[in-house]
Amino acid sequence: MSDADDVTVTKAQFQTVLRLARAEAWDEGYDAGEVCAMDAMSDDHACFLNPYRQETSDE
Repeated sequence: MSDADDVTVTKAQFQTVLRLARAEAWDEGYDAGEVCAMDAMSDDHACFLNPYRQETSDE
């Protein structure tokens, strides 16, 4: 195994990265929800659909 393959991350470093990722995801969700709520107040636009959820016509 080369030095490039040897990655050591402390628990604190991992927790920091995880906290930052969660914060960014929360911000994205909040922003999308805010836009969706504004769209619900007007009939001009549809709310965002979750791009990660596969919708099928037979459900």
